Amino acid sequence: MKFVILTAASALTFLAPNSLVAGESLNIPASYWESEAFVKSFSASYGVNSRVEPTVSLEEQKVLAEVAKWMGKGDKKRALQALLASEISVNSPALLYNQANIHLELGDEVKAIDAYKTAIKKYPSFRRAHKNLGLTYLRGSQFPLAQSSLVMALSLGDMSGSTLGMLGYCHLQNEHYASALQAYRLAQVTEPETIEWKAGVAQCLLEIGQNKEALSLMKEVIQARPSEVSYQLLMVNMLLLHGEDVKAIAALEWLGRQGELTIEHAALLAQLHAQNGTVELARPWLDLVKKDLQIEVYPRYLRAIEAVLRLSDWDLAEELLSVDPMGTELNDSLLNKRDRLRAIVLMELDKVGAKPLLEQIVERDPLDGDALVLLAKVSATEEKFEVAEFYFRRAEKIESSKYVAFFAHATMLVTQGKYGAAVEKFELAQKLHPTAQQLKYIEALRRLVRK
Repeated sequence: MKFVILTAASALTFLAPNSLVAGESLNIPASYWESEAFVKSFSASYGVNSRVEPTVSLEEQKVLAEVAKWMGKGDKKRALQALLASEISVNSPALLYNQANIHLELGDEVKAIDAYKTAIKKYPSFRRAHKNLGLTYLRGSQFPLAQSSLVMALSLGDMSGSTLGMLGYCHLQNEHYASALQAYRLAQVTEPETIEWKAGVAQCLLEIGQNKEALSLMKEVIQARPSEVSYQLLMVNMLLLHGEDVKAIAALEWLGRQGELTIEHAALLAQLHAQNGTVELARPWLDLVKKDLQIEVYPRYLRAIEAVLRLSDWDLAEELLSVDPMGTELNDSLLNKRDRLRAIVLMELDKVGAKPLLEQIVERDPLDGDALVLLAKVSATEEKFEVAEFYFRRAEKIESSKYVAFFAHATMLVTQGKYGAAVEKFELAQKLHPTAQQLKYIEALRRLVRK
């Protein structure tokens, strides 16, 4: 009767999901700030709406006319100088507001915020000042402040697509996905051609579990904006959630050819290639990651190595594990994972050194079930079965390692000829993760016990 022997590598727990960083949300592409929809919305803010903003005196009109002249010539600095030179600017909400707009266009967000806030202080119901203050906060990633200002603009009657879309983006950053979805969909009513809002809807649908609808919508987004990197990466996430690894690989390879892959995405691509059995395609991406291995990328790098281990490419795994992140010490969690993988490689290559590595892991974390299982296997290899039994029983009490511990323990008992005890362990493993093949082993063992 033939039994599957549990190798050191098969003591690995299930691979982590392929998706990118959990909760990673779309950035608003730089192209939006230059788009016709945004420029039209922002440029209109230089005008006057007497219902929700201050009336403009004759003196203020003269200053604004001078400003308009310089703006028409494209000389924003001279336009700003005209505003700052006016003695009435310091007490005029309208002129302060225009100062803020020009500061923002010139890239000085701090001065823009100060001017918007002063204008609002002098005229609290200044709707467009609230809106533009919100946009300025958003561009500086100050999302709670941005949301507050945008909500105020909405309460004063602003229902423009840009305001609603930006509010949706703030909700998305705060992981309020239902609210974000509502805001993005309202934004689409007034700006149906703005692709950023459609992409926002797609991400919200993804976050609330409507994966099929999200993927369908994201395909439309990609068709409209194929060169936008953030959209391609969101599409990769959706494809992975649908189990479409091959399409995800194709998308990442395309980004790689464009020179748009970050080191973390290169590690993800390597992991996907290895998981799909093509380690030769993973190798160049792994080499790229090794050259600039940072601590932020290291967890993904280790997952890629796990995939290499499953292909039994021990030499490559050993080479990859010899590289640590630059310029920082590993925390215990990463240190333990790295050392577990190193121990597996040493065991598979019949090299010494696995046992002390594993003992150090258990010393750092007595509840590291994977390390306990591997220690048990090392002890069994040394025919120290009582010690192996001790480690197996400890691992069997830990939720994350129960299945592997029961299965490995049963396998050891079979090698000792203890078939009755092996049946009990296999049955416990079968309850946790039932498989047809495992059931056949159990039935065969039962027949052997009855003889």
